[in-house]
Amino acid sequence: MDEVADTDNLWVTCDVNGQQRLRSNTNDYLYKIADVLEHFSRHVVFEPGDLIAMGAPSASRSDSRTRPSFYLQPGDDMVISFEGLMSLRTKIVGVK
Repeated sequence: MDEVADTDNLWVTCDVNGQQRLRSNTNDYLYKIADVLEHFSRHVVFEPGDLIAMGAPSASRSDSRTRPSFYLQPGDDMVISFEGLMSLRTKIVGVK
């Protein structure tokens, strides 16, 4: 965490096929990133490139009930980004 000045103030975005579906800040997360890392590091040795999926911030919501097209579909291109830190691009190949 030496590379990030304040893990509780990072903008998080999720784009699907170039359209923004989520924009939030890590200060909206239920758990602080430092606390999550501390908890898991008691049991796991983290290596460069490891990821922890924490879910969506508590302030986010889904329009999936009113817009069925909101669900991810095979072929969708999803990019999750943490401002100034990293981006993860995923091509959806199947949905169960």
